[in-house]
Amino acid sequence: MLFRSIVEFLLDSEKEEDIYQKALNNWKVSESQALEIKKITPNNFKSGVGNLSKELLQKLVVEIEEKNCRYDEAIKNLGFHHSKREADEIQDHLDYYGKAIPASTVPVKIDKTKNPEKYTEEEKYGKIANPTVHAALNQVRKVVNAIIKENGNPSEIHIELARDLKISKDEKREIESAQTKNQKENEDLKKELENLNQRNAYENRLKLKLFRELEKANNGVACCPYSGRTINITNLFSHEIEIEHILPFSKTYDDSIANKTIAYRSENQKKGNRSPFEAFGDSTFERIQNLPKNKKWRFYENAMEKFSDENGFQERQLNDTRYLSRIALQYLAQICNSDKIKVANGKLTSLLRHHWGLNSILNKEIATTTGEQTLETENLREATFDAETGEVFESKKQEKDGVELKIDDNIS
Repeated sequence: MLFRSIVEFLLDSEKEEDIYQKALNNWKVSESQALEIKKITPNNFKSGVGNLSKELLQKLVVEIEEKNCRYDEAIKNLGFHHSKREADEIQDHLDYYGKAIPASTVPVKIDKTKNPEKYTEEEKYGKIANPTVHAALNQVRKVVNAIIKENGNPSEIHIELARDLKISKDEKREIESAQTKNQKENEDLKKELENLNQRNAYENRLKLKLFRELEKANNGVACCPYSGRTINITNLFSHEIEIEHILPFSKTYDDSIANKTIAYRSENQKKGNRSPFEAFGDSTFERIQNLPKNKKWRFYENAMEKFSDENGFQERQLNDTRYLSRIALQYLAQICNSDKIKVANGKLTSLLRHHWGLNSILNKEIATTTGEQTLETENLREATFDAETGEVFESKKQEKDGVELKIDDNIS
């Protein structure tokens, strides 16, 4: 009990002198110990976020001790569900999310002199510690309540998981141009594989593409970037040659083509779970100078640091959105039967739209519609197509329960 009160005081206090006096007068420590304690700041504590409030945790401990039950049984006895919360009844509006899903919030600092009747919703029910998710759920509440006011409760809700950060119109055009280029390149690779009597499969197309890339970088001769040994078309498709992640996939989770090359299996084994520089030093530099810029830097000494700096922000944004999607599903169960709330992967929706030929219809409609088109108009059309694609996929999935859907995506 004393330990908890000490930690709470250290976290709440901003003045070193207050901490020093508290330690000296209340915690029965020596003057030298009090001088050390006053230097402690929140940064000295291990950071992290819990999804249960202190009050709920205390109740759980009592419940488990008194009834000798498991965690899931204890939290159910307290009126919650250990994995998700189902709305007791369908409401005609969304409450503040802290009231609807209390197990996901943490308490906020409250002015104890303030009249409890004037507490804000955050002060009453706590808030999610992630500021991005907190702000987004408040926006969800505003939008959904406005829709309900106009149209009544939804009979079904579809939540689309993020597939990437928002992009501008110009960036979108660049991506579409690159996709068209990739499609043509895949057709050329397919024809070349047929001439080589090799199966037209994703791995073979990728091997051939990376082989041509190494040829271009080394005056027409493909060399293993790690050893310098020649790779030729006769051993390219053997087990001797592997597609290799330049920066370790286990450390970067980067599965893009920019992080891939081909190499001899024996050299890949030597490299192990290291960057090229960590494994081979600067011995690769001469062979990689003419590789694409988005690939060449991965062979240098500071590659891992550069990757972390460039990808940290985007990864945090994507994680925020994934978390938001999961929490939103629980939150929206207030106003719609949870069985009618479906979560779809945005990337899968996009792939299905492409493979079913809907993109050509969408692009033709945009091209033939008169009048100046805004980005919002295009996004609305795209959202409509995505909704229809998701609905068809869901129905087909139910019809073919247990059948795995496989999509061979374009090399990009």
